[in-house]
Amino acid sequence: MIDIDRSACRQSRIGEGRGLLEFSLEKLGTALEAGMHSIEIDARAGVQMGFGTDLLEMSHDFQSEELLLRSGVQKPQEILLAVTEVNAKRCLEAMPRGD
Repeated sequence: MIDIDRSACRQSRIGEGRGLLEFSLEKLGTALEAGMHSIEIDARAGVQMGFGTDLLEMSHDFQSEELLLRSGVQKPQEILLAVTEVNAKRCLEAMPRGD
């Protein structure tokens, strides 16, 4: 189950002192909920997901929050694999081969 209350708290921290309108915070909440639901669906389906964020510059200090958010829908070992093994495999797949 997704812990949106915990996530909403983080959204308000991102918006604090950064001039984000209430509408923008609500939009972040909607996007967050949809993203977490997608991760939950993918995890149940056995999809190997990597780790990465697409944050705006003003939010870079929250980049590691994805680890905490994922803990609401994934097991710790799945999160660690996403950060390490899955990302490494994706990088190797993207590298040109010497064939």
